[in-house]
Amino acid sequence: MPVSTAKSLLFKRLNSLTTKRVVRIVLSLSILLIFLLQASSTLQLTLLDALERFAYDVKLNSTAPHTLDDRIVIVDLDEKSLQQHGQWPWKRTLLAKMVNKLIDEHQVKSVSFDMVFAEPDTSDGLAVLSDLASYIPPAMHKKWQTQLNFDEQFRNAIKDRHIILGYVFNQSSDKTINRLTDANTRLSPSMRDKLQLVSPKGFTANLPDFEQVSALSGFFDNPIVDKDGVYRRVPLVQEYQGGVYPSLALGTVLVNQGYPKLSLDIKQEQDYASVEGVYLGQTHIATGALSDVYVPYRGGQESYPYVSATDVILSEKPIPLLKDKIILIGTTAPGLLDLRSTPLQKNYPGVEVHANLIAGILDGTTLYRPSYSLAIEFLSLLIIGLIIIFSPVLASPFKHLSLLSCLAIVHTVGNLYLWHNQLVINLISPLALIFTLLAFQTSWGFFVESRAKRHLAKLFSQYIPKELVNRMAEAPESYELNGESREMTVLFTDIRGFTHISEDLEPKELSKLMNEYLTPMTEIIHKHNGTIDKYMGDAIMAFWGAPLPDDRHRHNAIHAAEEMLEALERLNKRFESRNWPKLEIGIGINTGMMDVGNMGSEYRMAYTVLGDAVNLGSRLEGLTKSYGIYTIIGEDTQRQLSGIVCREIDRVKVKGKDRPVSIYEPIGYEDLLSPSEIQQVHDFNEMILKYRAQDWQGCLQIIQQLVKQSGPKVIYKVYLDRIRTYQKQSPGINWDGVFIHTTK
Repeated sequence: MPVSTAKSLLFKRLNSLTTKRVVRIVLSLSILLIFLLQASSTLQLTLLDALERFAYDVKLNSTAPHTLDDRIVIVDLDEKSLQQHGQWPWKRTLLAKMVNKLIDEHQVKSVSFDMVFAEPDTSDGLAVLSDLASYIPPAMHKKWQTQLNFDEQFRNAIKDRHIILGYVFNQSSDKTINRLTDANTRLSPSMRDKLQLVSPKGFTANLPDFEQVSALSGFFDNPIVDKDGVYRRVPLVQEYQGGVYPSLALGTVLVNQGYPKLSLDIKQEQDYASVEGVYLGQTHIATGALSDVYVPYRGGQESYPYVSATDVILSEKPIPLLKDKIILIGTTAPGLLDLRSTPLQKNYPGVEVHANLIAGILDGTTLYRPSYSLAIEFLSLLIIGLIIIFSPVLASPFKHLSLLSCLAIVHTVGNLYLWHNQLVINLISPLALIFTLLAFQTSWGFFVESRAKRHLAKLFSQYIPKELVNRMAEAPESYELNGESREMTVLFTDIRGFTHISEDLEPKELSKLMNEYLTPMTEIIHKHNGTIDKYMGDAIMAFWGAPLPDDRHRHNAIHAAEEMLEALERLNKRFESRNWPKLEIGIGINTGMMDVGNMGSEYRMAYTVLGDAVNLGSRLEGLTKSYGIYTIIGEDTQRQLSGIVCREIDRVKVKGKDRPVSIYEPIGYEDLLSPSEIQQVHDFNEMILKYRAQDWQGCLQIIQQLVKQSGPKVIYKVYLDRIRTYQKQSPGINWDGVFIHTTK
């Protein structure tokens, strides 16, 4: 393959590789955006949601104590009780008898009903007694009326006792049955609109006679069951027409703690307001924005003692297990349809869900998802995603994989730490992001980038001098990834106005122009023992002094620069015949200590140089246009030159450097310059001395004389403009003559 063709191919593939990396980053950012949208609930990823729920269930199962809590006892309307006393609903006299026994004989602390008594008991015979009223003496009628009024007996049983009744809110219908007792906490209309509390439309409450005499009542419905139907979290309160109503579990705790005031912990900032928790007097229960908490399940079914309802009703002596306990009356009978799906068990008694929640409130172990959880998850995804996306640019594959493993471990440990502090934060989303980006980057690297890198490896030898190729072939063991530091000279060259040129040419024409420009420039650099470091679009970076030692690296770099300018003149004549634009270049040369060696990865090696001296060389090339000259060299390059005449251009601070440096222009070979040309150099150097001494008038005289001899030049105008500025406003007696360049 011809050298020019190979170089053109590499140039295109370098651009192609850069484009592919940009595409990889853009696609990776798109993946990150999808996860961020999911975290903000703008986009729903069903699989990710399911995995989050699964991870929650795993954490709950692995951390649940699986012990028995006998502070709460469940009186069970089980199959045994139904067989003994008949199918549900039972007569209210039977329920009254059970309540009386629990309170009077078994001395329980409170009784909570996981059921609603919305209709009168019609089995009491009062209707028949009413029809017979005219045939029965009044005294007997009154006696029978008292005995047959089952609802009245149940009312008397719960009156003035720690009895908590249940009721149901309706989220879809505004139908109301009976009436609720007045809420002891209310919200203003403006606050209701700001909060995200569950706000039902209707309800089914207990009969007014029961509501009026019960200690408290609480809802036992759960309007925030997860999509898979699993009971993981429940609201502690719901808001109905401005009133704040407690759940059955929360109501039970209120009664057992002596009726402390129920209030909401509301965080408010200007027009934003959110529920942060619930107060029971001075006790704070942290919650999510819906006043929701995650049920702290103790274990599977029967984490709390069960006593059959019929055993209570038929008991003839106190049951020790019941004394001073919180009683929940519910059912495990399948026919009564109060079985729930929970993270620990599919068919789990609904009454035991309340028991777990009561115990969690009492112990302060309820888990919650804080209002700032979205910010935590969003920032975690953003930080992790950006690290993963951009770390391949800076790290080797092994280090990149190690970084990903560390990120996964740190996130998991942090998530578990928050879990043990009762905070529920998504675990899976960041882990899924790490895995997805890793899979994408691995696939991309294998199918896309590896092929391009193999092609680059085949062509790389054509971009360095033959001496280096031969030396590497003779002793390949000498060329490892280790580098060394040595004094070298670096050269940067760039085409001026290349952006405008590229816009005026068709892509094919631009490619041909670049090939015809880069080929002779590269040949000149190789001719003078230089090594091409890289092509950067229209720019060339080369260095001298490695891999082969070169005692004349300064001279060879300047010789190459001089010949490059001569070759450009010849090229421009050819370009003119093709109606191609005329090219102008700037060259920056600098000498200093540089790190040199084979640097890169197992996919691609690059023999390159690094260091401050290299960066300064790039800055010097950028200054050529400012001074209207083609070549600028640094003071360390000029200091040890022999046979080459230079004139000092300026003393400057370049962008990114604090130390000022003197910069020079190589004028030509001393034995080839005329006496008048040498004199002009001396005159300009004398002008620089007067300039730094603030002898503005002396400077002007020399510049005017130089303009007459060689015509107006950009560099003369630069100093004329500065002198006029300093004549109007002196730089001060402490001025060191240094000019600060703020651009590259």
